[in-house]
Amino acid sequence: MMEILIDQFYNVFLPFLPISLPVIFLGIFISYEDYRTGLIKNQYIIALFFGGVFYHLFTGNMFRIEFEVIKIFLMALLIGFGLYFIGIWPAGDAKLFTVYILFFPPYMYTDQLIMQFALNTFVPVFLVFSTIVFLKSRENFKDALKYSFEPYRLFLLVMVVFGIAGWVMRFLEFLNFRVNFFVAMFILFLAFEIVFTLISLKTEVILVSLVLLRIIFDFEYITSVSYLYETFNLIIIFVFFRFFILYLTFHYYAREVSIDKLEEGMSPAEGIVKEEDGGYHKVSFLKVSLIDFMQDKKRNFIHDILFLKDEDIEKLKSLREEGEMDISSLKVDKTQHFAFLLLIGYILTFLLGTDIFSFFMLII
Repeated sequence: MMEILIDQFYNVFLPFLPISLPVIFLGIFISYEDYRTGLIKNQYIIALFFGGVFYHLFTGNMFRIEFEVIKIFLMALLIGFGLYFIGIWPAGDAKLFTVYILFFPPYMYTDQLIMQFALNTFVPVFLVFSTIVFLKSRENFKDALKYSFEPYRLFLLVMVVFGIAGWVMRFLEFLNFRVNFFVAMFILFLAFEIVFTLISLKTEVILVSLVLLRIIFDFEYITSVSYLYETFNLIIIFVFFRFFILYLTFHYYAREVSIDKLEEGMSPAEGIVKEEDGGYHKVSFLKVSLIDFMQDKKRNFIHDILFLKDEDIEKLKSLREEGEMDISSLKVDKTQHFAFLLLIGYILTFLLGTDIFSFFMLII
């Protein structure tokens, strides 16, 4: 392990230091500003953008930027703002994620770069935060277990694993596409979110039918010891992260704030919906699927469900003061500063030359 790190340090990290060092120093300053004010100023983003453009102009052929760099930059832009639109981070972090992608050694500009950068940003942080939440939320373990192993939710998950997700994986294998653990987990996550959104008696009948068809046509495969072992692990890991850790994280980061103490930029952990009879009620984002969340964003919430704006707060205060709404508080998430996490992800990516999973697979 040390030999690989030393080789990467001398052959990649040090030669690229004249380019990366100014970026790291500016990244440290941006991280400090983000922590202090909660904002990433556009002038920093513009400076990094033009710095990246000049870097690629002088390293490209005949002062031209390679098409691969432009393609990856545009992909990063789409992904960064995609994460903004589903509420993962603010717009400033989306811009910072995009401009950091301009400052890697030329050999790293492949289709894998964005995934490597994203994994190196989120995975270490997720593991650290999950550990902190796990250790500091022991009083919520019982409720989290109850939530995680709720019978109907487990029934849906098992039906999805052996039904929809199972058929998709078998189809991909038929096309000679290698279905590893991460691909299987992604398929399971997506299939479960879709089912959880569209749940009805008709959906349940379809799920059971798909499972029965697998039992009929794929009996030998799904009853093999290796398949059952892998599926059991998949279900346990999915339950642990999608239900147990999510429940603990939600209750660890969410705090109750009085309506009159809400501030612009706060991220709601629940939303207020206007009912048909004119009343109002709260909806916890813990109990909706990601797809539901995206649909609700366009539906009948009376405020922005990503980040509260001044007009949202004034509207809530007005409804409260005029007696039209008897809701006195709103759960909001603790502010998460992503600038420092993105900086760590950037340093890890060009230091390792790959993502942390591939790196550890290389040294094992």
